[in-house]
Amino acid sequence: MLGTYSYDFPDPPRFMQTITGDFTVSAKIHTEGDRYFNSTGLLLWSDADNYITLTRYQGNSSSSDNLTFGKMQNGVYGAVASILWPSGTAPFYLKLQRTGSQVIASYSSDGASWTQLGASNTTLPGTI
Repeated sequence: MLGTYSYDFPDPPRFMQTITGDFTVSAKIHTEGDRYFNSTGLLLWSDADNYITLTRYQGNSSSSDNLTFGKMQNGVYGAVASILWPSGTAPFYLKLQRTGSQVIASYSSDGASWTQLGASNTTLPGTI
């Protein structure tokens, strides 16, 4: 799922697709960086208690902009990895890759050269 959330736009457009087995999904994201409390990224959704996110969050200052790879598993959320994101960096690319029970989160400034943010084992079902 791909979408943008902000306080003044709480029901963002989304692209949703059912996917089975191993996969790689990536997205080119362009955001102007002129809205505070804005979140954009990728979501692997099983249900409200089990999902994975790769999200660029823009807070109210450049020191609160970050890219976070997070996991909700059995109702317990935890950040797998997070980095400070350079303010005004656009466009950028995000990628989630699932192989078996492992999900790898990566990011890129050009869509060709990727930096791994983190990896995590998951209990998501084969079809999400």
